[in-house]
Amino acid sequence: QITAMAEQLASELEGLDWPEGTITMQRAWIGKSEGAEIAFEVAETGEELRAFTTRPDTLMGVTYVVVSPEHAVATAAAESGA
Repeated sequence: QITAMAEQLASELEGLDWPEGTITMQRAWIGKSEGAEIAFEVAETGEELRAFTTRPDTLMGVTYVVVSPEHAVATAAAESGA
């Protein structure tokens, strides 16, 4: 839903009679990014952890992935004592 809303907001900027600087600031605020969704495998469970990146060309150097404490993977690890 968020992506659809961002795309709608960005497309609606085209018809506005606003200064170009204001439109540029609005596009930056909307923050739509081009990139790729990558799936990582959680070593202990084999579960899939999906992440979005704007730089898939740098993934060869990934050594670890950090998730927020509220993420389901972190919660499961805490509950299992991993």
